[in-house]
Amino acid sequence: MLSPILLGGAISDRHNPKKLVILADFINGLMCLGLSFLVLQKSLIIAIYIVNLMMTILYGCSSPATKSLIKHLVRKDNLISFNSLVEVFGQVARVAGPAIALVVVNQVGIRGSLIINGCSYLLSGVINLGLKPFNQLSYKEAKKKSILRSILEGWTYLFSDGHVLSLVILSSLTNIFLAGYNLSLPFADSFFHFSNGKAYATFLIAETIGGILGAGISKWAKKLKSVGDISLWLLLSGVFYSCCLY
Repeated sequence: MLSPILLGGAISDRHNPKKLVILADFINGLMCLGLSFLVLQKSLIIAIYIVNLMMTILYGCSSPATKSLIKHLVRKDNLISFNSLVEVFGQVARVAGPAIALVVVNQVGIRGSLIINGCSYLLSGVINLGLKPFNQLSYKEAKKKSILRSILEGWTYLFSDGHVLSLVILSSLTNIFLAGYNLSLPFADSFFHFSNGKAYATFLIAETIGGILGAGISKWAKKLKSVGDISLWLLLSGVFYSCCLY
């Protein structure tokens, strides 16, 4: 959680974002492949926790690089359509991914799954090698500054721009709500006794459908020009969810 806040943006600004994304993919792939060769089961479990932590830190640094790279790969006129597509695929993967993973683990075991996972990361890195930004990546200027100075400048800009600060605060509050929602979601079956054990699956399916529909009408979101408009719709979503619980 702290790596993207404290280091992710500063690191991605100082280095070629394309190289950062590719490097993260290759490191993740090699770590997964390395895990698959551990013999002792106890060592494997401990190593999985350690590698998971390292992968989270890598994601914190590569995620800002990925986002900064998008504007060099997708024309401004196509950004909304691109983001809609990403959201659709993300929602589908969120539901289909665990189901596919369960099948893979049952078929080839944990070690086989780690090998497949590692190969998928390596394949992603190889594919990313072919990315061709249509304009020059501007990162060399940031190298002249220290990481600490870059972080301080980022925070200074944040507090100097009231609109951006409002959006960040709104996003933070939304994440607090989502954290509570995600925490309570696995216990949905106990909340809704009449669902016959199907509440959790129903919520996951509803999330996916909502995400796909939201992505499909994202062009309309351009009309939400103020933080107040966004807050109103988030408030209505929260009220509806609270009504469902009670």
